[in-house]
Amino acid sequence: MFNLRKKVSFQTRLENIKNTFGQPDDLICHIVEKGTISLAIIYFKSLVEQDALKRGVVKKIQACPDDENILENYQNIVTSPTFLKESEGELLNDILEGMAVILLSNTTSHIACDVSSTEGRDIVPSETEINIRGPHEAFTERLDKNLGLLRMRVRNKDLRCITLQLGNLTKTKVVVSYIEGIAPQEIIEEVFNRLNKIDINIILESQMIEETIVDSKLSLFPTISNTELPDKVASRLIEGRIAILTEGTPYVLTVPSLFTEFFQAPEDYYQRWDVSSLLRMLRFTTFIWGTLVPGLFVALTTYHQEMIPGLLLYSFAAQREGLPYPSLVEVLIMEFIFEVLREAGVRMPVAIGSAISIVGALVLGQAAVQAGLISAAVVIVVSLTAVANFVTPAYNFGVTGRILRFGFLFAGGILGFYGMFFLFLVVLIHAASLQSFGVSYLTPFAPLNLRDLRDTFVRLPDSWVKNQLPKGIERKE
Repeated sequence: MFNLRKKVSFQTRLENIKNTFGQPDDLICHIVEKGTISLAIIYFKSLVEQDALKRGVVKKIQACPDDENILENYQNIVTSPTFLKESEGELLNDILEGMAVILLSNTTSHIACDVSSTEGRDIVPSETEINIRGPHEAFTERLDKNLGLLRMRVRNKDLRCITLQLGNLTKTKVVVSYIEGIAPQEIIEEVFNRLNKIDINIILESQMIEETIVDSKLSLFPTISNTELPDKVASRLIEGRIAILTEGTPYVLTVPSLFTEFFQAPEDYYQRWDVSSLLRMLRFTTFIWGTLVPGLFVALTTYHQEMIPGLLLYSFAAQREGLPYPSLVEVLIMEFIFEVLREAGVRMPVAIGSAISIVGALVLGQAAVQAGLISAAVVIVVSLTAVANFVTPAYNFGVTGRILRFGFLFAGGILGFYGMFFLFLVVLIHAASLQSFGVSYLTPFAPLNLRDLRDTFVRLPDSWVKNQLPKGIERKE
């Protein structure tokens, strides 16, 4: 371990720094002689802004007189943001964070100049969360840019942004943001307690944090939300939630997370309340359709034919004449084809990915019908189910619906309506037992809160609720 002491010579200190990093090619050590004092400007070439380094640090130091006391007048000499550090342990961290460290031969103190590179992906619209109306800016991989996008929308003196470093090896910067006075103090403390208990080596994406702080690691329901949209995070902060921003990823976590918010989109608040309410009810309906309809179809055609109207039953019977597989196997074949093509569409170029995932599945389904492997009704049911899955705004909750669909499909194929009803009760009981950082997952339905029902299945007009301040999220004891 590198240890800096006064009795160690200047050259030895430089060699110790180089050896600590393994003598990398991009570690630059620029030595400048100023009279009787030697100083070294140490930085990683791959982490600093070269123009800012040359103009604000190197040229300024080279131009200052030899008798200039650099240590005392460093703020007047160097034009870049500078910090005088006394701690020996901070020297290596400053270099790793993209700073240029000025090391002097006559002292163990060092000057850290903030010339870190600001290069990165530009602020562009999100490709996973599409807004028809409203802001199109999305978070990037740069933490400073993300904080800027957030502060632009929440210009409040009570906005708190507290930085942590997580990951034993990566030392990833994580910012916990909340509005003091609105976010409940007990939830803030719970968030910090869980983050401080994280003991893993690598954190490269916010999902790695989510897995370690989530309430129930085995539940299919996501109890932590993630989003790329700054306006979505800003609105949740105002509601009393807490945001967790991670360096190196555009996805920001928000907690606590409730069941109903996965059916809400930012654009719901940028258009008429009646249109927003209609769209929300459509999302709930399509989620139920995508989860239950394949299982209902299999249960009806296998065990409960008496519940199908006569003409429709004759049509189903005619289609199934000569087919080699039962309804459960037919639906499983089509679901498997859709899932394979959906995943292939994600990995393929954007120009042809969507065509492969949807059109390809329909073409294969039609070919399977003509080949006598499956019935036309199965293609219709599975196709509508697959399309309905895309209506859910939150991708991670859409995945939950896809998994539950297979569960209800097997329950309907094995035990009919009885199996599906039993599984529905199990899922409902499980969802009611979930909590997100101490808050009931099914709030405001369980426990019932009539005040918060104004913004669940429907969104009431702003004029009806404009005088009601956000109440925040109350912790369930």
